[in-house]
Amino acid sequence: MILLTFSACEASSGLALLVAATRTHGSDQLKNLNLLQC
Repeated sequence: MILLTFSACEASSGLALLVAATRTHGSDQLKNLNLLQC
């Protein structure tokens, strides 16, 4: 149960970081992230 809660928190914080990075660096950074994920 604790592990599940921890992964949910980690996922939400990662998403928040992604949104923050997108707002800061713009769409070019987002394209680079999409390329890295492939």
